[in-house]
Amino acid sequence: MCLAEDQLALRRTWRKRHASRLPLSARGIFALEQLLMPPPAAEDEHFRYVATRLAKLGIPMDQVLDAARDFRPLSLASLRPKFGPRAARAMQAWIEQRISLAVAEAYVGAQSKAAQALLSVLDAELNCAGMEELLQRVLEQAAQLFPFQNGQIFLLEERTGRRPAGLAHAAGIGAQREPSAELLASVLKGGAPVFVCDQEMQAQGWHSVWAVPLARHAGQSKTEPMGVLVLAFDRVYECLPQERDLLLALAERLTMAIERTRMATRLGRQQQRVLELSRKLLDAQDEERRRISRDLHDETGQALLALRLYLEMGLRQPTRAATRAWLRKSVSLVDTSVAELRRILAQLSPLLLDELGLEAALRVELRKLRAEQQWQTRFRFLTQGVDLERSLQSMIYRVVLEGLRNAARHAQARRVDLEIALRAGELRIRLSDDGRGMPPTPPANHHSRFGLSGMRERVRLAGGQLEVGTNGGRGVRLSIRVPIAMPQKTMEIQRAS
Repeated sequence: MCLAEDQLALRRTWRKRHASRLPLSARGIFALEQLLMPPPAAEDEHFRYVATRLAKLGIPMDQVLDAARDFRPLSLASLRPKFGPRAARAMQAWIEQRISLAVAEAYVGAQSKAAQALLSVLDAELNCAGMEELLQRVLEQAAQLFPFQNGQIFLLEERTGRRPAGLAHAAGIGAQREPSAELLASVLKGGAPVFVCDQEMQAQGWHSVWAVPLARHAGQSKTEPMGVLVLAFDRVYECLPQERDLLLALAERLTMAIERTRMATRLGRQQQRVLELSRKLLDAQDEERRRISRDLHDETGQALLALRLYLEMGLRQPTRAATRAWLRKSVSLVDTSVAELRRILAQLSPLLLDELGLEAALRVELRKLRAEQQWQTRFRFLTQGVDLERSLQSMIYRVVLEGLRNAARHAQARRVDLEIALRAGELRIRLSDDGRGMPPTPPANHHSRFGLSGMRERVRLAGGQLEVGTNGGRGVRLSIRVPIAMPQKTMEIQRAS
């Protein structure tokens, strides 16, 4: 270039007059000088490379163009003695044109790449069939942005979301060599990106590694770790500010896509479960109708026919004494039919609950099952005299009764304990037995699991949670917690106690 002979003097003068006033790092100043004072025989590729590096350094475009205008008088002063005023102005205009074109292309290209990368993640989120395809598409898009040799995504398993040991390889492109567990753990725990270049990385065939955490916002400036995105390079590749911002934006967009994909997956599973429960509910309703029909036909229907026969026989008797005998039989039959109807109605609606209240109704049911199953039972009802809502009582009655019947059908237990208590604004129910526990795999007919699903759904609709566990490896323990609004006076009594 025509400025090559005076380059040292020009650089010294420019740094003294202008460069010292620019809020740039040493790398930024050096890159800017490479653009304003290119080496001899510099081609357009040089201008594009330097302009791209300035964009990656995060130096604003208007700052670069302002520096070029500030450099103009120094350049003209160096060119005039050699080429004359007119030629010097033409040469300077040509140099500035190449600089402006290279800078515009580099900065617009960087912004376009960033926008395209984020849009591609959104497109993958909308069109991919599942998590694996989504992650693979994102890594392929990242490969178009950064010249890495190996890219991998590690995700925390949902059930072990707080433990680094729960990290599992979810997707990757390139040679599948995993980074050290210490690196992954430090990124996951620190919640900040890590950019390394050391001997340990080179031993794995890598010279630079970028590791970025994937973490979702959990509210109030808190984050919850979800995984780690790792890019490994086969050469020393410094992560410049613009690349760092783009990588973090890509990781944030990927995190949102992962979260939504997981939510969609969970929603799909829940919808499938709802369909299964709905089918089971319809089957249960049909079975209940058939049972009621059989009961009415076999018991009440037959009793009414017998009652008609008794009354007809009484009308035909020649003496009053004989008629009274048939009437007594009719009254006895009516009493039996009424008791049977009460039994049928009690199965349709918990009349026992309406007549006796929750505690007494549960004691009656426990007494029946204790006699049938030869159980030892213990029942504690500690509600401090608080009147529970009718809907809540019905939920407790039906869920506890279902749990007791499951224990009677499957547990082969000898002891059953039931406790219902109000503590700290929560209704807590604990039902446990010492039976054989739940099988590791559901039985072929799935009846017990559907019963448990129905119980869980009843509790969920009441705003509570149901947990299933064991008592030291034996039996089954159902724990239910339902938050309820309690009178202020009751809360004060509980806090005092």
